[in-house]
Amino acid sequence: MSERPAESGPRRSSAAGTADAPVGTPAEGVPTDGSRLDAVVAIALSDLRQRSRSPKYLAVALLVAYLAQSVTAGDVQLFVAGDYTGVPTAEWFGGFAAVVATTLLVLGGFSLVRGPLARDRAEGIAPLVATSPVGDATYLVGRWLGYVAVLAAVTAALALATVAGFALHGTGPLALWDLVAPFALLTLPTMALVAAIAVCFEAVAPLARTLGTAIYVFGAMMVMSVTAVAPVPIFDLLGIAVVRGSMLADLPVDVSGLDRLTFRIAPPTEAARFTYHGVDWGLVELGSRLPILAAAALSLGVATLAFDRLGADAGLAGLVSRVPTPLARERDHDDAPSEATDAIATDRLDGAADPAATTVDRLDRLDPGTPRLLDPRVVLAELRLTLRGHRRLWYAAVLGALVAQFVAPLDAVRGLVAPLALLLPLATWSGLGVRERRHRTEALVFTAPRPAGQTLAVWAGGAAVGLLAVAGYAARLGLAGDTAALGALLAGLAAAPALALAAGAWLGSARAFDTVYLLAWYLGPLQAVAPLDFVGATSVGPVRTAAYAALAVGCLALAVLGRRRP
Repeated sequence: MSERPAESGPRRSSAAGTADAPVGTPAEGVPTDGSRLDAVVAIALSDLRQRSRSPKYLAVALLVAYLAQSVTAGDVQLFVAGDYTGVPTAEWFGGFAAVVATTLLVLGGFSLVRGPLARDRAEGIAPLVATSPVGDATYLVGRWLGYVAVLAAVTAALALATVAGFALHGTGPLALWDLVAPFALLTLPTMALVAAIAVCFEAVAPLARTLGTAIYVFGAMMVMSVTAVAPVPIFDLLGIAVVRGSMLADLPVDVSGLDRLTFRIAPPTEAARFTYHGVDWGLVELGSRLPILAAAALSLGVATLAFDRLGADAGLAGLVSRVPTPLARERDHDDAPSEATDAIATDRLDGAADPAATTVDRLDRLDPGTPRLLDPRVVLAELRLTLRGHRRLWYAAVLGALVAQFVAPLDAVRGLVAPLALLLPLATWSGLGVRERRHRTEALVFTAPRPAGQTLAVWAGGAAVGLLAVAGYAARLGLAGDTAALGALLAGLAAAPALALAAGAWLGSARAFDTVYLLAWYLGPLQAVAPLDFVGATSVGPVRTAAYAALAVGCLALAVLGRRRP
């Protein structure tokens, strides 16, 4: 959309906006004097005001405090060249904490900030802004700036917490520049890229939900893995190459023959200590951030091409529509509204019902004389809801996974086939806690009898879909008499949808669950990190099985309480 001059007339809602403003020009906060910079700042500030009302950022503050305490108090240590760790000086704390913070914010910051673009579409705000002087580029840059501001605030909180931790646990003089510079020069440019990717994924409608989260998490982990071992990393996403190179230069041993995989974070153990003098910020170190900023600008450019506030299904088609090709012209001609579609639209506006759109399944009337906490008819209805609406490829993938679980060797099923199959229920689990809000049926669902039973029915439907995805593996474990592994699998399948329900009920979004589940799935069943192996793919322990069963019960209780809130 091109920038347009302001027109006189009544006012309309801003990007933050409220839909009750008069119609015509943007609402209060968005300038009408044509100043793009003022508009960008106004949109960013509106985003910050909206986020300030969310309780989830209190949890972020608690996580920041816990992370800073873990890094500075010695709960975890950074080891260089295998057996060396640094004296806890300001330089060491600054470099170590910045690398840890950047890693965690790359993995979690995407889900933390994204959502306002989708919310604007869902609430009808975006088309209102589309009629204002705020063009697509200004709107997206404003959203991006708001995302950057949120991530910068978290980064600043981590930097301040690191300073406080050094004052309590550090050694040597309090050198503020050495403590804060890695956050400012390494973490912030990466946060600009994370914010730009979040804007880009929201602009492309197919990537705005669970699929986008999965692609981002796996892509981020792949980029981090590749750049961590590259001889000369061109794209130093985390700033590891800068910090690691300066640390290796201060080691009291010859590092020329060392493998580059010499930079690890682990629980504290006995290790030789050396004095780290910090990063010498020169042109090479600062220039390593330029590819990060260039990637952020490229992501915003792609988002601008793909974005269409007037289209609910905007996305990749937007890229094609901006290119003047015969194919695009033919598509535009085919998409022109016909008399038939106009007549249908008129009938719907006049109140005529579309039978195909209004047909719903109806449950029999519940007998008030026999109250049941978990009515099997409600469970069956929830199971139908969870199994419907997927693409044909999803059903084919479930069928293929079941066949593979029956024919492949049991060890291969345990270590690879079943973990891969556990990705299939994610599309269902992701929406369990936010389905009513997404479809605006809270007033109908949450006022029905026995809300606790409804929550249990939703959970049972989600757990059944998870069990369906690994039914072959579960059956073979039962036939083999491996009750410990079967119990671990069932506990994990119970915990995952319960966590999704609790996260959706209290946070109002599926993004947090998507990110946590994908990270746990990758690190646990695939990478053999025992505490996160929630289905016993690599190891089984009765304590861990009991812990995940308790997690399921606790999350269900939280979900019941959260869904009863007004």
